[in-house]
Amino acid sequence: MTSLFTAKGEAAVASASKKNLDLKKIYIRLKEGESKRVRVLGVTENTVREYMSQGDFNIGIFTQPDISPILGGPSPLTIASNSGIEKFEKLYPKKRYLMVFADLDTPEGESPLRVWDCSKAQGVAMQNLWKEYDESKDDVAFTLKRTGDKTETVFHLLPIMKLKPEDKGKFEALEGIEVPEDFLDNVLIPRTEAQQIELLEKAGFPVKDYFGATKVNTEEEETEEEETEEIGKDETENF
Repeated sequence: MTSLFTAKGEAAVASASKKNLDLKKIYIRLKEGESKRVRVLGVTENTVREYMSQGDFNIGIFTQPDISPILGGPSPLTIASNSGIEKFEKLYPKKRYLMVFADLDTPEGESPLRVWDCSKAQGVAMQNLWKEYDESKDDVAFTLKRTGDKTETVFHLLPIMKLKPEDKGKFEALEGIEVPEDFLDNVLIPRTEAQQIELLEKAGFPVKDYFGATKVNTEEEETEEEETEEIGKDETENF
């Protein structure tokens, strides 16, 4: 099966079913000043993945995976970025990372695995912090905190020096938690080729000149679009 990821685990530092996953809960979305208490799991092939993304929130096309590996050729967004039309030139593929944390405050009965989707610079910086704290990750919980807004956004990983007894129990309960091999594959949801063309058309791209007759989404594709809308956030939120 063709994967959208370009690298895993250490290689990424150097360079359940989709229908059953609640992506609104799984993805970490912090507003300015918000934070989440987490357990760091360390850099492995199943906790860190690099992928190529495309999007430009200024024209209403939010961040999404580059589907070129699936198509075996350039995606519609890539074609638009290479069209010479200035408005669409920022749609070229860019590196992003998915990183998995364990949530200390997970409601009972839910999986504690949480995914942070971040820019290349943020992903490399966070992985360096994970390596710095690697020897203490099994003894210390952390706070993932967001400060700033848009392009001034910064994410901090702050050690929690002392936990309350009940919180210490939550931390210890996460010991040895495993991330399924296909977990990140199942939470990275691409748009289809037809959906990308539709997004381009809405943004004013001359799709008929480049793709012929506009493709119409099927009912299933429209449902998938609704499910992925929460993932396709303003790209600057994770800068």
